[in-house]
Amino acid sequence: MSLTRYILDVPVTYDQWNNWNFDIQWSQLDSNNQLIPGLIVVKHNDKEVVRISGENNYHQAWPPLFPNGHL
Repeated sequence: MSLTRYILDVPVTYDQWNNWNFDIQWSQLDSNNQLIPGLIVVKHNDKEVVRISGENNYHQAWPPLFPNGHL
């Protein structure tokens, strides 16, 4: 499994509310074992800043972890 990190170049205003929206649709396998790709859309203050489509679940028996934030 490879880990891809996306660094968003978004102007964040300090001392002011920043509205983030993460819309995540997990990828899955259909009844024929074919991949149905997932989709992640991130919005900042109602403006779409990233849209990523592809495998994002790794088809485990439980929902995946979606960590976000900074180090």
